[in-house]
Amino acid sequence: MSSESAPTDRRSHWAKTVAISALLLTTSTACNRDKQDAILMANEGDKALKGDVDSAISKFAEATQIDPANHAIWNKLAQARWKKGDWAGAAVAFAGAIKAEGESKKDKKPTFANYFEGRGYALEQRATIDLKTFAANAQQKISSIVADMRTNDQGIRV
Repeated sequence: MSSESAPTDRRSHWAKTVAISALLLTTSTACNRDKQDAILMANEGDKALKGDVDSAISKFAEATQIDPANHAIWNKLAQARWKKGDWAGAAVAFAGAIKAEGESKKDKKPTFANYFEGRGYALEQRATIDLKTFAANAQQKISSIVADMRTNDQGIRV
């Protein structure tokens, strides 16, 4: 190798290293920018939650779209939907928190048991049926049947 080509090789290597570093920095900055934007949007949701739950839900939902790996924002969305009584939406958001938290831990099990508890409760509430209307209808139907049986004198006593 000649003495003239060694400095050229070093400069070429240095230029490639700088270019790769710049590319990695740009990619990393864009990713960090998304995380920052998601946090800013979630902060807006926190402010809105004090007065307008629907607006807060919208902000938290947008933040989860920007950074779907942020389990804390998924939890905020779940809590806002819980506050509204949107049990199906809360269950979905808790599932998002569980998934995001699990992915952030990679091969480890998720540690936030409250996400599992919240999701279970939301699913339970979603499955709860108000039996008062069914009971009122059943009472009317039974009364109607008993009245028919009393008028229909075929030896059946009620």
